[in-house]
Amino acid sequence: MSCERIETKRLILRRLRESDLNDFYHYSSKPENSLMMTWQPNSTREAALEVLRKLMTPANWAIEHREEEVMIGTVSLISSSRSNNPKLLELGYILSNEYWGEGLMQEAIRALLDRAFECDLAETIIAVIRVDNTRSLNTVAAMGFQDGGIIRDFIVDRTDGKPRSARVYSMRKQEWQDLRDTNNRRF
Repeated sequence: MSCERIETKRLILRRLRESDLNDFYHYSSKPENSLMMTWQPNSTREAALEVLRKLMTPANWAIEHREEEVMIGTVSLISSSRSNNPKLLELGYILSNEYWGEGLMQEAIRALLDRAFECDLAETIIAVIRVDNTRSLNTVAAMGFQDGGIIRDFIVDRTDGKPRSARVYSMRKQEWQDLRDTNNRRF
């Protein structure tokens, strides 16, 4: 499996590049897209370029819509600062609200998990999600991630400065392989 590009039926996952700026700014400047994120919406193209450049690492992937040829989000697997296990990666993602409800994020995550587990980059992948982010909670639950419980007051809300609880989900390599084997028609 390529380390630079992953293709699915509707998406291309690829490395981020500066030429993604217009598409990145389009969705990262919208408050509804960054509401559950730890960062503010990008108010200028210059601010968006600064963030985009920081994201241009091997851990972050652009999600490109194959048919429309636009970048519609990002998905990442990063070494978790919460663990000293080098085979534990943390999943993060954002998708332009124009594409919510189409199953595109599940498609992107599925492809990235396949790569991570097939290439032996991870044994466990976690997702830490605010408890009020029902869309993301439903996404990982529908994919078979295991609910590991709630961490109270884990994330400080950037809009009001108040702590919010988060739910931790995880997927182990063997669990993913079992899901793929038994539910291949779903995947």
